[in-house]
Amino acid sequence: MLRRERALRLSPRWQRRFARAELRADRDWADEAALLQREVVRAFGFRGGLEDGARSEAHGLLLLRSACQLHPGDAEMRDAAIHVKHNLAADGRLRVGDDAPDPPLVPIGGGGGGAGADGAAPRPLSSFLTGSPAAGEAAAKALVVVSGSYS
Repeated sequence: MLRRERALRLSPRWQRRFARAELRADRDWADEAALLQREVVRAFGFRGGLEDGARSEAHGLLLLRSACQLHPGDAEMRDAAIHVKHNLAADGRLRVGDDAPDPPLVPIGGGGGGAGADGAAPRPLSSFLTGSPAAGEAAAKALVVVSGSYS
């Protein structure tokens, strides 16, 4: 399945689909990659819902997406899994108990251009949390988004 996925991902047809998706506001390349993976697992006989057990589409997707974790020492598998081979993610330096960084954020809202909404300059995250707004801004609650991925 990994070889088939790799061949499709690199094919002109799917490269065009990825490129077109990036031009849309309602989807991106990852949505197309999910469709590609569904096509692959169906071609290998994984169909139906969870009630179909080990032959369900969901099970096939799980096997495809976790193949490298299931076989960590297999170099051929790692090379075939293009999403693993070219993954640039790495463990960060932040550890449990460390002080969180204070990254610069730009307030959103309004129109305009520049550095942020209405040309607003970036401010440290802590300024949003302490309720010390920039001149002319109302204090607001901060939203911190933590994201991740498994594949």
